[in-house]
Amino acid sequence: MTDLYFAFGSNLNPADWQRWCMEKGHRADNLKPLFTAWLPDRELRFTRCSGGRKGGVLDVVPRLGKLVPGVVFEVTGDGWNALDEKEGTSHGAYRRIETECLTADGQTHPVAVYEVNPERRAPYVAPNSKYVEIVRQGLQEFDLDDGPLNAACANTASPDLVGTIFVYGTLLRGEGRHHLLEDFHPECILLSEARGRLLDFGEYPALALNGTEDHCVSGEFVRTNRIGELLEKLDLVEGFHGYGQQGSLFRRALIEVGMCDGRVRLAWVYLAGGTEESVAEIPSGNWRASRGRWNGILDEIVRGHLGTLSERELAGRVIGSRCFGGTEQDITDLVPLAAALDRRSISERQLAQASGKWTVGFQNSEIRCQSPSVSE
Repeated sequence: MTDLYFAFGSNLNPADWQRWCMEKGHRADNLKPLFTAWLPDRELRFTRCSGGRKGGVLDVVPRLGKLVPGVVFEVTGDGWNALDEKEGTSHGAYRRIETECLTADGQTHPVAVYEVNPERRAPYVAPNSKYVEIVRQGLQEFDLDDGPLNAACANTASPDLVGTIFVYGTLLRGEGRHHLLEDFHPECILLSEARGRLLDFGEYPALALNGTEDHCVSGEFVRTNRIGELLEKLDLVEGFHGYGQQGSLFRRALIEVGMCDGRVRLAWVYLAGGTEESVAEIPSGNWRASRGRWNGILDEIVRGHLGTLSERELAGRVIGSRCFGGTEQDITDLVPLAAALDRRSISERQLAQASGKWTVGFQNSEIRCQSPSVSE
């Protein structure tokens, strides 16, 4: 049994926890906050009426692609007994379950969390404002997003805290499974990179995090307003069985993604599932380069952003937006644009800002490959 507890509601509020422990005769120092994290594929809802709180209290209901912000605590002493008593497990109000939470470094952490017993869930129970304020103060204590709490109060869908995904193999533009992304109408697709090692499984690669101090993997950052539907599809393709489940081919995690210009974004990613020890590494960290398609890809990306502009005209727009002016030599240094992209002198995000095109597709069939039998 894990000694880690994921808190998402009133237990985030130190004053409320200390007050309750004092009233019930428990020690208040039996919970030690360790780090903030997200509970994946769950959504905050008010599904149970509490007499003590005089209204609805929070629950974490299954909802693929959603994230619940919270804090991981180390439980010591009689901490579990205190938590069980506070959550009413003895009379079936909540139940304690074991699952996993995520941090932005791609790691999963085994935790216990309390959810309302499914058979006792109501569609919506309006909360008391005092209870909501207790939770809100707890979120503020740890600098956590209160968007999911606000949505739960209004009984509306929780916002997608992460509506993006980092892809690095067969889901990339020009690759055999990219059509799976196109089916969900991405709002932007941009060249990006992430820390890690790229492993070569033949027909597909896998991103591994171990030994990644000086390693980067090239890929693409994809944003869609249908992230839940996309992840449901990709979980099947990537052989991910769910958090806390065994036997997944890939595991779904969260990582920070570099946009090749100093900016960093958070995104979902599918990582190697633990069978990578004897698999060869792709030294470049670039799947398309390892298959001889990288130069053609860069040419296609530039062509898509150009439209009716020349390369010098587009470079001039980039320079103008980047430093409010620039010389002719500054522009010359960025041409050809494909080479500038390759050496990171310019990012595709900057090209998209200048061209207004955030989803550049490929027309050249010579750089597209067929679908493999197994995905990345």
